Amino acid sequence: MHTENKFYKICIFLFLLTLLLWLSIFPLKSSFDTGDVAVEGLYLFCALLSLLIIYKLDDARLVAGWFLFVYGLFVDFLDEFTHEPDFLSVYFEAFLTASGLLIIASGFYYHLREWEQTNEQLRYEISFKETLLDVMRHDLLNLANVVKGYSDLLSMTNPDPDTTRYLDKIRKGNDAQIKMIKDISELARLESVTAITFQEMDLSLILKEALNESAFLYHERNIQIINELEGAYPVHANNILKQAFVNILSNAAKYSPEGSSVRIYAEDVDAYWRINIADSGPGIADEDKVHIFKRFSRAHKGSTSGSGIGLAIVWHIILLHKGSVNVHDNPAGGSIFSLEIPKVNSEF
Repeated sequence: MHTENKFYKICIFLFLLTLLLWLSIFPLKSSFDTGDVAVEGLYLFCALLSLLIIYKLDDARLVAGWFLFVYGLFVDFLDEFTHEPDFLSVYFEAFLTASGLLIIASGFYYHLREWEQTNEQLRYEISFKETLLDVMRHDLLNLANVVKGYSDLLSMTNPDPDTTRYLDKIRKGNDAQIKMIKDISELARLESVTAITFQEMDLSLILKEALNESAFLYHERNIQIINELEGAYPVHANNILKQAFVNILSNAAKYSPEGSSVRIYAEDVDAYWRINIADSGPGIADEDKVHIFKRFSRAHKGSTSGSGIGLAIVWHIILLHKGSVNVHDNPAGGSIFSLEIPKVNSEF
């Protein structure tokens, strides 16, 4: 900040010094063309504003080129008010502005080359990360499947009750590990995606498929699903949208007490369909709502297992759909997750 202030002071001082010397040497014109003055003044004003862009690049070469260019415009601007030799109005001004533009052009060319190299490096790093994740996912899943296979074989040998109990714990832990590996891989893939293809789909059908995938959790915990969606809810969506609903529904089943219910209802909100999923769980504290959709963030760290990745996946999927996801308190107890998806006829 100190350097910036010093630079501005030097520029102002030189402009004022030039103005003083110019008006001291050359007499004022008795009349001048106001149109030319307005045009020259506009050029000078725009050039001064461009300093905000030039200075952000923090390149002394660009600053020097800018200064020469603006100085030439400033001299040309003074020319409109005073009488001075022709060589000043032609050669000197042309030399200053042309030199400044050449220096600025060379500076921008250097920065463009630098940006291209940086982008190429980023593309390489992203490709390397994706390859590494694919290899890790493949190898880790192979190891987890080996554990699953041997535990299943042992359970078929009619073991004693204690061994059966231990095998159940091994299977549950292994299944949780497999899910975490898949979730991390999916989150990494979503974070590297900036755009997806869309097709016209019906939210009620997407939600129905998500409910079918989550049905075993609700059956296991005797939780009733109250689905109030009726009719069609057309949206432009991608097939990955189903995973967002699966993750929310799975969380609702895990955190709602046995024998309770989960309510699903829709709202028409301007250019969006808002799908609300209300559970009967313990709720989420206000301080946790701020970061609940960040990776590895969990509001409930009790006996319920979880990796803290599921809601981060939801956030990325909804973001790719140009929508939004929020959580707020359920007046009846628990939480309500609201997912807003643009309608099929909305522009986004």
